[in-house]
Amino acid sequence: MDTRRSPGQGTDGRAGHELGTDTVPVELVDLQPVGGSGGGRASRAPLVAGIVVIAIVGLIVVGGQLLLPPSTPSPSVVVPPSATPTPPVAVTTPRPSPTPRQTVVPTPRPTPPPAWQWTQSLYDLDSGISDEGAWGVGDAVLVPSYLYSNYAEGFAWGIARITDHDMNVFEAPPAITELWGSSVIGGRLWFLARVTGVTEEQATWQFVSTADGRSWESLGPASGLDQLAAAAFVRRVGGTWVAWFWLKGDGGIGAPTPASLMWSTDGVQWRVADVPDGPGVLQVRGVGQLGDSLIIVGSRWESFEAQSYVVLRSTDGRSWHESSLQVPSWGRPDELVCADGQCLITVPPIDDEESLPNQVLLRSTDGVTWDMVASDIPYDGPDAGLRDLQVTTTGFIATTYSSPTVWLSEDGRSWWNVEVLPPGAASYFKHLAVSGDMVVGLVEGASSDEPNWIWRGSLEATAAAPH
Repeated sequence: MDTRRSPGQGTDGRAGHELGTDTVPVELVDLQPVGGSGGGRASRAPLVAGIVVIAIVGLIVVGGQLLLPPSTPSPSVVVPPSATPTPPVAVTTPRPSPTPRQTVVPTPRPTPPPAWQWTQSLYDLDSGISDEGAWGVGDAVLVPSYLYSNYAEGFAWGIARITDHDMNVFEAPPAITELWGSSVIGGRLWFLARVTGVTEEQATWQFVSTADGRSWESLGPASGLDQLAAAAFVRRVGGTWVAWFWLKGDGGIGAPTPASLMWSTDGVQWRVADVPDGPGVLQVRGVGQLGDSLIIVGSRWESFEAQSYVVLRSTDGRSWHESSLQVPSWGRPDELVCADGQCLITVPPIDDEESLPNQVLLRSTDGVTWDMVASDIPYDGPDAGLRDLQVTTTGFIATTYSSPTVWLSEDGRSWWNVEVLPPGAASYFKHLAVSGDMVVGLVEGASSDEPNWIWRGSLEATAAAPH
């Protein structure tokens, strides 16, 4: 409120005084003799109250006569001029310059992000994120990574350990030159590792593990793996180690590399598993644990025009049962996860130009019979396909190549998506991992000049986002 007061008007308001004079008007009355009647001279009688005197300054009575001072003009009635009250002269008082009001522009408070929005931090490595994935182990996420080696020229292996508040990077033992088939078993991250010797002939394959990236254990040099080139996965079922190996050599240009499914009781002595005979080269596409059975989704490749899809099941890792997997003619099985008594397989189109109304999944509760599920996830092209399908404590979570969005489901049928990154953030996650309530998405820079990023979120808050 403006509290400034307007200046007042004149405060006097009084009219001017009449002109002053030393003469006060006097009214005169004729003097009459007072005496008896008769023919004689009338006696002079003293003056009595026939003369009315109205107090006059300088009045003189001599011998009974009223005299006026000679210097005083004849008395007259002085009538002052008509005196119109003179109004006070209005003096304009300059209005004081108001003190400039200081305009306070409030600093806008940034709108706090929603509870389900993930937070960003730097993936503090100069080198890249490997294709070995990201894995929830204990209260952290472990990420096999490439890093510059202090022990040898070029890059070596390391483990980035991500918790809900920091990241640490640990270099793997310098003797390890290759890591394959990463899987979490018994609270540790396991690999098939290539361990150097004094000469290349003395190099060995060993199964190694770490729980935190800092300390490592090995089962010792493995035998029976002379033709081994790499491993697709390492698992345990029924107290037995199981691994899917790629073998040296290839099946021709574009053809799959020969592979072998093997088992071991101690991780040292390895034998070929008993797998039903079938046409072509058997390849693995996904693996999951359903109850006490290990489930493998694979393909039998005969030629570019002829290949079929199968499911292998085993409770001991040694003997396997095979059943065919019916897949829509336009699609192929891709990722497999199992949880809470059911398994899901994603089915993207073979042809990227294929037009689909929704994404398709296959679902099974026994690993034998599979039903096609037309999910409520729109299929907008190959980049929109579900990937990095992960099991959570409440169901499933996945991401896509098309946007910083995650999809969640409790039963594998009904899905909803959540925009977990701020607008304009990364286009997609390279890897997604879950550890308890922490969800981690890794974003790889588009070039070596761009940094890699970690995005962390709360699984509970993400699942509770409006949808």
